[in-house]
Amino acid sequence: ADVQYTLSHGAYHKMLLHACKYVTEDVVGILLGSFTGDNKKEVHLADAIPLFHTRVMTPTFEVALQMIQAYAKEEKLSIVGVYESKVRPQKSYSPLAGTVAESLKQNGFTHPCVLQVLESNEEKGPKFAVQSFGVGGSNTVGRQMDTPSEE
Repeated sequence: ADVQYTLSHGAYHKMLLHACKYVTEDVVGILLGSFTGDNKKEVHLADAIPLFHTRVMTPTFEVALQMIQAYAKEEKLSIVGVYESKVRPQKSYSPLAGTVAESLKQNGFTHPCVLQVLESNEEKGPKFAVQSFGVGGSNTVGRQMDTPSEE
């Protein structure tokens, strides 16, 4: 069965602020969360850790992930996904997001989350939304998430 995700206000706002601050750059960050419910099929996305707003370098990314894992352990959270915002939005997640998601799957988390922050310019100014993707081969399906859950 599918995993259900809830998104905290704090994580939602961090993702949006990261995307807004670097609107002319691709941004990427890591999602931290915890399992809820008896069947471990519910994940609460508690925090978002902004990482990059420029080209991602593999050694820097690996060190950042190690630091985030240590922080997550202290907070009793796990790395459960990745978020990104692209200057040129795509219908699917980027290769980098896919690599992170696949790495999470290889490390035992079978349903990693990939969120994409989308911007649309409207008459009254920019509007942002969050798109979520199921990860796994051709099963990539986007779903709009307009507002976070209550904390």
